[in-house]
Amino acid sequence: MASSFFYKIEKSKTGLDTLTINNISIHSKFNPINEAENFIYSGKNLILIFGIGLGYHINNIIKNNSESIFIIYEPLQDILSLYEDRYQNIELENRENILTLKSIDTDLIYNFLYRHSFFNDDKIFSYQNLGYKTLFNDNYIQFYQSIKDIFKILKQNILTDSYFLPIWTKNFITNSTKLEKKQLLDINKMKSDKKENLAVIVSAGPSLNNDLSTLKKIRDKITIFAVDTAYKTLLKAKIAPDFVVSLDSQFFSLDDFPINAYSETVFIFDLTSYPKVSNLYKNSYFTTTNNFFEDTIVKDFFDNFGIDIEKIDTGGTITDYTLDLVIKLGFNNIFFSGLDLSFPNFITHSTNSPFFDKILSSSSYIDTIDLLMIKKIYDRNLSKVESKTDETLYSDFILQNYASYIEDYISFYKDKNIYTTLQNGIKIDGMKSIRLNDLITKLETKRFIFNEIINGGLISLNEDKIENYYKELLSKLYNLSQNLKTWLSNRETSINTDYNREIEKILMESKIYFPLLEKFLIISKINLVKNITKTDDISFYRAICSNILQLIYFLIRNLQKTID
Repeated sequence: MASSFFYKIEKSKTGLDTLTINNISIHSKFNPINEAENFIYSGKNLILIFGIGLGYHINNIIKNNSESIFIIYEPLQDILSLYEDRYQNIELENRENILTLKSIDTDLIYNFLYRHSFFNDDKIFSYQNLGYKTLFNDNYIQFYQSIKDIFKILKQNILTDSYFLPIWTKNFITNSTKLEKKQLLDINKMKSDKKENLAVIVSAGPSLNNDLSTLKKIRDKITIFAVDTAYKTLLKAKIAPDFVVSLDSQFFSLDDFPINAYSETVFIFDLTSYPKVSNLYKNSYFTTTNNFFEDTIVKDFFDNFGIDIEKIDTGGTITDYTLDLVIKLGFNNIFFSGLDLSFPNFITHSTNSPFFDKILSSSSYIDTIDLLMIKKIYDRNLSKVESKTDETLYSDFILQNYASYIEDYISFYKDKNIYTTLQNGIKIDGMKSIRLNDLITKLETKRFIFNEIINGGLISLNEDKIENYYKELLSKLYNLSQNLKTWLSNRETSINTDYNREIEKILMESKIYFPLLEKFLIISKINLVKNITKTDDISFYRAICSNILQLIYFLIRNLQKTID
């Protein structure tokens, strides 16, 4: 880009340097130092700045909005270097509240916003230099559209977290008490180079139907990792998977699991999965996800018992959770069967999967299964997507988001060979489409069973020690609740600074000793900030304290059930 643009420095009427790019003025030719001096918004906001130039507006905006966070995008590397070398008055790189972009990096933007707990799109303001907008209109549109799309994904993830956080916490408390009999997998100790051996991840997309006969024929040459929703389809085809992996935290996941199972199949459950499911099988083990770790009861629990294990990454689906598990176990060749993330031929799931059976049971002569599936699909916000074939293909925002995550994930593992079926499905860059039969002929591959993989990588915890840990946590939470109740019962006003300092101390201690409460409060804070601009206002404190109390009571109830 830089080669097609030229710039020069001139003097303004007041003797200050000013910039032109391709003969278009970027700053005022009279008094550039005053640019954006009235761009002021109270409280914590996200301020987007398109174009740095010589930085006059940057300096004023940052100085006048000290509580805010900033994303600054400069499309020309030469101009960014010029600013940093000669005109920079505010250190951008070392400021935690400032993200400076040389290109539009969606991962950097997402992580920056998440790190700053900024999820309120009513508090986003933008400043763009008119000269930059004229010169780089495509970059301008892409920048703001990217922020909009990232916020959409971020809010979806936060809303998901806020909905599932109580369920995940409750499930973890119950599942963790089983860790004496149902052990925790230490993936680090289980990892070894599996060389050319092939792992097949089986999902419940409709294209799975086409691979069933091949999977059965080559059974002894592959290690099968089935996601929970594909398990019944495999059983019906008389295929025993080596592993069944489950992440689902809700009770209807019971539909995915029959009572009877092949004795050689091992079940791997996340510690947040629905507790009654793991009770179905003797041959079951636990692992944990990175997504529900930091600032949660899981981290507190692991720290207490000195557990430091490889955690599994996920973009929100059991399929990509399984992919990360398989790669961390050391497999270099991975084939996806049934990964469609779309609706080929307007079908949602493979035959004999729990969802398929549910639709089948409600079908009739008039409402055929095909018609019911089409109705289900049309209830979603559909859009055309790029397919692996030339056929027309539709997906929705959530499935496309999952596909993007897998695509980004694969890009970090260029040394791995990731394959998928030739059947129609969403196109994911980095995946090679191939017939499973053809792939097998190219590899020297064999099946691994669990005992060949574990290599001593199992952790168990004494049940009495777990109970004592929860009793101690229960006592600390109870004491915090009493302090909060005492403070809330006081009718002092916000004029009393001692009263404010008292609650600030209580809240600071709760954040240090119970970071898990902070995660619960994210949605509450988003809603409060919309209505209460001053976060040191007494009404804000009272609302936060009331919310914390409700959370503490929730934790206490579930801990008491565990201890009793």
